[in-house]
This record gives sequence, structure tokens and C-alpha cells, in this order.
Amino acid sequence: MQSIWKYGAVLLAVLAIGGCFHLDEGIDGPEFELITAPFGQPTRHWWEDVLWKSGVELDNKSIEIKYTGDRVLINYFKFVPVDGTEPVIWTDFVSLHPAEALIEADGSQVYVGITDKWGIRIDANMGATGEQSLTAHANMQPLPNLTFNPGLTGKYNIYVNVRAVDAVSCFGLRMIDSE
Repeated sequence: MQSIWKYGAVLLAVLAIGGCFHLDEGIDGPEFELITAPFGQPTRHWWEDVLWKSGVELDNKSIEIKYTGDRVLINYFKFVPVDGTEPVIWTDFVSLHPAEALIEADGSQVYVGITDKWGIRIDANMGATGEQSLTAHANMQPLPNLTFNPGLTGKYNIYVNVRAVDAVSCFGLRMIDSE
């Protein structure tokens, strides 16, 4: 009986903190940093900013997004200048590269069954900024990495707005030199 309690306690601890379970399948070396969304509840999901980088120089830099095999829901990237000027919200998911790795989906039902593309979910009911989000379901085929150049110069704190759902939700990010 005691071992059942220990197993249950470990399972609850893992569920409470969330976490990526596909590290060995999805991340190429130490350059990618994992972003894990907070763990939501079955009847309550929400958007939340997660700090990714502090005081990073963005001159000639792009951002690369990597699928890890877990659920992904990204609402926006927020670039907050360290000099205190106005933040920049980036939601231009249709400009991600490569374009052929993306499909626009009006709500999640249209995206069900697609296993080889990232989805740009257009759904005003989710309360997303810009009424769209970048999404991928769990356990899909390996998806190509996506990149974008925010076109900013100077030093920024970078936040990623992610959706807390009642499943593991995580992905990899890294800064790369712009071409």
C-alpha cells in the first residue's frame, strides 16, 4: 500500500509542475531552451506570459521554434525594451519560415487529423491577441523548425505568451543569426 502512495505522490508532482517528456526526440543539443506552459485544469485554460530571455541583443537575430512532440499553443512573442520604451507584440505567424510547414485552421476541429504541419489557429473564441495562435498537437510527425526575424535592434526581454491547458505543452526556442 505504501508503494501505491509513493507512486501517486510522484505522479501528482509531475502533473503539477508539467514538463517536456520528449527531450530525447525533440531537442538538438543545448542550444534550444525549453519553454513549458503552466499546467491548466480540465475546465479552465488560460494564456500566460513566460519569460524566455532577459537583456538579449536582437540586432541581426532571428528566433527558431522547435517542435518537441508535445502540445504547442503560442499566442504571441512580446519584446520589452530594456530601456523602458513601449513593448512590441509579435503575432505575424503567417510570416514564419518555411511557409510550406504551416496550415491555417479555423478553430481546432479543422486541424484534427493533420500530422505534418504546424497550425495557425484562427479562433476568436480563444481570446488570443490577434485572434490567432501557433499550434501543434502532441505526438505528431517530426515537424520542421520555424524561424522569424522580429526586425528589432537593441536589448530586449523576450516573453512568450502560451496557453495553459490540461496537458503537457512545451517547445524549444533559440536565437540564431539572421541570414
